[in-house]
Amino acid sequence: MIFGFQKNFGKLGELIMIDSINFILNGVQYLDIARLMALGIDYYPLRYIKGINGKMYVKYGNVTEETDKKFAVSGIGFSYNDMYFRYLHQFDCVMINTNLHKVLGKTDILLSDRDIYISQVDYIVNLLFGAEFSQLDLHRIDYCADIEMDYKVMYEYIHQLYKHKAKYGHIKRINNYETSIYITSLYGQNSINIYDKYKCEKDKYIKEYEK
Repeated sequence: MIFGFQKNFGKLGELIMIDSINFILNGVQYLDIARLMALGIDYYPLRYIKGINGKMYVKYGNVTEETDKKFAVSGIGFSYNDMYFRYLHQFDCVMINTNLHKVLGKTDILLSDRDIYISQVDYIVNLLFGAEFSQLDLHRIDYCADIEMDYKVMYEYIHQLYKHKAKYGHIKRINNYETSIYITSLYGQNSINIYDKYKCEKDKYIKEYEK
């Protein structure tokens, strides 16, 4: 099961769902630039930045994404219909990032949205690459859990986690922020990122306002 499901934890009413699904389209030796231009798509060279939290990010145009270090190679990136694409010629592949909230235009993602999501992704990959949804290889799934709680309580949980040692077995903590915590496995296959969503969105708004 890859779509959201509802759980009730007392008064929290926790909703656990999928935030984004990333795919790889393999066997793309050449990208049809003329097709992209005909659709009015602007594309940009990929640039890479290593964050202070140890993660690798790729930038192209106005887009910034987290990426696996092994995919930090030259290529081009572009966006279309709220989906994000990176063509990596070295690997003959296209990395596809789909945020379900943007693709489906809704906040709460349900199992009943499955076929609609597949249909929309299938249409886009066919339009851009002449491929079908069945040709996509699943690369990554990001889940999210929105929990409403008093910010003092949340920070207390985070501070309790900081009292634990930074490394335990194959798990390590790699960030040093007061308002968030990032825990990852040795090679980054699994990670947990806990942060204040309200503060995050507020900071984004302030930065845009200052611009």
